Amino acid sequence: MIELLPLIVVGLLISTMLLRRSSRKAMGIELSWLQAVKVVTVRAAVGIGTGFLVGRVVGEALSNGWFSLSVLQENVFLFAPVGVLCAVASFFTYRKLVQVVSGRTVSIAVMARSVAWELGYYVRLLALVFVVLLIILLFLHWSGLLASF
Repeated sequence: MIELLPLIVVGLLISTMLLRRSSRKAMGIELSWLQAVKVVTVRAAVGIGTGFLVGRVVGEALSNGWFSLSVLQENVFLFAPVGVLCAVASFFTYRKLVQVVSGRTVSIAVMARSVAWELGYYVRLLALVFVVLLIILLFLHWSGLLASF
């Protein structure tokens, strides 16, 4: 459990940084670091909480015999709506929190644009991390250090 703590902290910092940047770019709202941390943590908690709630409902349905486990195993795509539900709950929580924090009314279209900006930043960041890790891996391979592991 303790090994997850650095990952959680780094994830929150990256999400906070990207949220501040995307809200400034797409909505013209300047969020402080503390406001952005609040929005990120509550948004993540709502998404995770929704997932746990749906998981609890599915567990109860399985234990009551409403459907069998083999149905879920054969139809993996039944879980796609669960992901969509968690994302929608997180999105509307994000919208409400930004409205509360900024004191401005924010339309759904503007929020969608902000989420698109944030997604674009995430993709760029992942590409950068991929390139850096690839360079490190190639360096280790060429130097002969990779074979010693």
